[in-house]
Amino acid sequence: MKKILAVVAGALLIGAFAASYGRLPPPTPEEKAAAAAKAEKEAAGKAKAAKELAKAQDDAVTNYKKNKGSSSAAATAEHRPEQSSASAPAPSQPQANDHSTTARDPQNSSAKAPPGN
Repeated sequence: MKKILAVVAGALLIGAFAASYGRLPPPTPEEKAAAAAKAEKEAAGKAKAAKELAKAQDDAVTNYKKNKGSSSAAATAEHRPEQSSASAPAPSQPQANDHSTTARDPQNSSAKAPPGN
């Protein structure tokens, strides 16, 4: 039984190896025409997308140049009020999630403190 299985497995391997070197038949004229039409359609789509991208980039440059110097300091101050240190006092004690210190909190640290501290 084992010899039969070994022979069948060997035959399958040889068949798979031989099939990997097989060639496909050449494409028919209809298949060639369909492939050419598909390639032409894809090329036209890429050209259209490139044209739209170039137009969008030109519009963006035109808009940037038109509005480049129009904003003044007063206009930006209206949109973005300045934050002074007096209006928002700094917290006296750091909060748990403010990440303002790099030191470890000895109460919440998972590492044990060295002896002598």
